[in-house]
Amino acid sequence: ERDPVFQIRISVGFTFYRNATTDTLHGTPFAQLATAIEESWNLLPEVSRVDVPSEFSSVTLADEASELQIENIILQTPQFRKLHLEVARSDAGLQVVHCVMFPRAEFDLPLFSLDMVGFGDRITLLILDLCPVTPDLSLPAAYGPSLESLQRELLAEVPRRGTPDWGKAIFSEHCMLLSPSTSEHVANFIEYVRATLAMHLQHSLSSQPDKELRAQVTWSDVACNP
Repeated sequence: ERDPVFQIRISVGFTFYRNATTDTLHGTPFAQLATAIEESWNLLPEVSRVDVPSEFSSVTLADEASELQIENIILQTPQFRKLHLEVARSDAGLQVVHCVMFPRAEFDLPLFSLDMVGFGDRITLLILDLCPVTPDLSLPAAYGPSLESLQRELLAEVPRRGTPDWGKAIFSEHCMLLSPSTSEHVANFIEYVRATLAMHLQHSLSSQPDKELRAQVTWSDVACNP
């Protein structure tokens, strides 16, 4: 049973990081990144919103010491069964943008996975990968050269982090795990996200469904069809 001093307050909508008057995320790289993702999704043909129960769409968790606010948006398209974007912030300084795009199992598309994590004025972790859904962790042929070119152009100077053991089972060879040390590093990462997302969405629109893909037994059977 939850401690009686701990309260959950539910609000409606996916708007807090856009509020210039009340929110500390407005105008920050976190808001810029979330906005870029939303804008890209909203341009997709046949995109639709998935109804999220109010207890999950916008949640504020508060106790006597701190407050954590989390908001979620979920969309879907014929190629993606779930486009999930989550933004979180606490008055203790934690800030997070989390995004995952789950392809439908009949499409030969990787799983777009992104995180931006910060505390106070410092962004401590940036992750972006197009996680393969094949047993050998290979990506469709069109992805590799484009990702390599974008990484050389935008991320060559950004400090890298080592891949954790758990990540070796799911990340592609093109995964970016970064520890930015300047605002320019962060800005370049956001541009990399924009370009990678645009490329991925373009591939998705030209992709054709293949029912045989549903029969493949890979880790994506769980990731894409929970």
